[in-house]
Amino acid sequence: MLKTLAKSLMPASAIKAIQTARTDRQLEMLHPAWIAAREALMPVQPLEGAGRILLVPSDPVQIAGSCGDEAMVMAVKRMAEESAAGTELHVLVWNAAANAAAERLGLIPVPIWTEGDFIGAIIRELKARRFRAAVGMGADMIDGIYGALEPAKQLVALDMATRLGVPSAVIGCSFSEHIDLRLKRYFDALHSQMRILARDAVSLERVRAFTVATSELVADSAFMLQPATVDSAVEAWIASRRAEGKKVIGINVHPMLLPRYDEQLEELLISPTFAALTRAAAQRKVAFLLIPHDRRKLAGDASVLEPLHARLETVLGKDVMLLEGFRSAAELKATAGRLDGVVTGRMHLAIGSLGSGVPVMCIVYQGKFEGLMTHFNLPADVLISVPELGNTDVAATRILSFIDRSEALKEQVAARKPLVLEHSRRNFAHFG
Repeated sequence: MLKTLAKSLMPASAIKAIQTARTDRQLEMLHPAWIAAREALMPVQPLEGAGRILLVPSDPVQIAGSCGDEAMVMAVKRMAEESAAGTELHVLVWNAAANAAAERLGLIPVPIWTEGDFIGAIIRELKARRFRAAVGMGADMIDGIYGALEPAKQLVALDMATRLGVPSAVIGCSFSEHIDLRLKRYFDALHSQMRILARDAVSLERVRAFTVATSELVADSAFMLQPATVDSAVEAWIASRRAEGKKVIGINVHPMLLPRYDEQLEELLISPTFAALTRAAAQRKVAFLLIPHDRRKLAGDASVLEPLHARLETVLGKDVMLLEGFRSAAELKATAGRLDGVVTGRMHLAIGSLGSGVPVMCIVYQGKFEGLMTHFNLPADVLISVPELGNTDVAATRILSFIDRSEALKEQVAARKPLVLEHSRRNFAHFG
């Protein structure tokens, strides 16, 4: 009671400072404990016919809180099940309260993430469950840009698995320009047989400049996501726009494009996007489908796309539609596959679109998209920055050019797609 009262009276900055200090202390204690514990490990062979694979997620609380995380998790699940009949996918989760998040996805939860002796707990579970393989969902967090403790624990868990004879890898990860240097000693101390699989050439270059850990080039694991069916109402709307001779372009703009994603949404994102899209619509026969790809409350896409849709509808009428309600990552991939092109600030909407053979124009942040474009040899001008988006002349011109070239770009994406899918499958080569 007193702790709760004291916390309620403390300023947010003080609470954050305490949490940061606690996290830093845990990070410092984890490394020596890991180094000491692993010296006694001996390989333990999996049980005969063992059908278990371990997933160490990028988000052990929600597991699939964003559509991007969901796409990666479901791709891992698909590939695990295809690797051998009856394979179970077990996942490390935050605590027992997070079990439901895993079970909703058809996964078996292992609720040890917050145990005081995390290292002892992971060793115990690895020995008891005798996994056939282990996989870490590196995503865009393994470089520590959202905090160093979770990626450090992910690396420790996978290294322990490797030393117990379980083939392990961090799959489909990206490295940004802002790597947390405290993670270097974790990467450098990984077992040589554990692999860091970078999802693009730019990330691979950054990985190899940062660490001596074993690394390879793949493509994002989410390219393996199976598309679902498209909502019949959305399908009908797309068909009606096409019947009028219009191209249909998907649009995604989100608050995480800004350094402080809860501020200046109107000034820096909503108004500029409105101006660029209405100018494009005045000059081309085009309709826009607004596609939320992150449904989280704090940094989700609705805070931008809902007010943007309201304003666009007053000008474009039936030529704009907002995809409302819950949509799975698989449905969004299928929906993107019906479009002529997609302009997006979300990496995994871009991946879902490209994986469906649809060209993309990406609103860049954190150096995340440049490497993805190299997989498809797409031109540099399909990348646009937030400041460029804020210049209506520049943004409208670039969007018009993308619309005009959409058919040619689609042919280029189709030509490169088989090779990219082959690279994506490499994430799962150790599943056996």
